Amino acid sequence: MKQFTKNLAKFLPALALCLVFMGGFAQEASAASSLLPKITNDMFNPGTDNPIYNKGVVLVKTVAGLGGLGFTLAVLIITLVLIFVSISPQKRGPVWWSLISCSGAAFVFFSAFTFAESIVKLATSP
Repeated sequence: MKQFTKNLAKFLPALALCLVFMGGFAQEASAASSLLPKITNDMFNPGTDNPIYNKGVVLVKTVAGLGGLGFTLAVLIITLVLIFVSISPQKRGPVWWSLISCSGAAFVFFSAFTFAESIVKLATSP
């Protein structure tokens, strides 16, 4: 295994140099210069009845909604534990941190749900 690692360490700079040179020629080798049809951003246009865009929004809203629901339920359960269970003072700190972190995660997921269309636009823009 050590011999393989040594050989890889010797070969890695040459591989990196090849990748840098190929990056310089990437424009000539891209699909834009070939005979393939040009793919544009029209397939992600939200103004039309586009199934890719609509399914992306549905996917983001589903994941964000489920995540927000899960963390909101966690906040509810942790709050009930803090209210009704007598916890020793040494163990209150981690419970409060879990409450704050679950609240933050719920905020992030609900923000993603609110901005689902913007997230899909960012993900599909060139």
